Amino acid sequence: MLVETWPTKVDGPQSFVYDERLRPDREGCVTVVVSRPDDRPRNARSACGVNWIARPEKGDGAGHPDDAPLLLRNRLPAWNFRQAPRFTRPADDEADVPGHCLSTSEYTDEAGFEKTGCPRDN
Repeated sequence: MLVETWPTKVDGPQSFVYDERLRPDREGCVTVVVSRPDDRPRNARSACGVNWIARPEKGDGAGHPDDAPLLLRNRLPAWNFRQAPRFTRPADDEADVPGHCLSTSEYTDEAGFEKTGCPRDN
């Protein structure tokens, strides 16, 4: 899996983190915070079990400075990784196949994320 921001033409090299570098929590789940460096929550640190990616300073490159696409790529997962998206069947089992590995997203501001504390301490 590769998690990255885009576009490279706006800010130069995009920020990314690939699965070998993602730090999971005790349950094997991963939290990735994407923000501008100036807006990075204090607890968005590896010491708290949180992965962080810098959002492009210039936004999406199309005049929207507060927007930036985020890509989650599942590329060639191991053949025996039964939670891979390729094992879903049409209609309604998208949450059943990946189980606790299902990707979700949530928007919050810096203060809101900081209120969650340091997950490693919980």
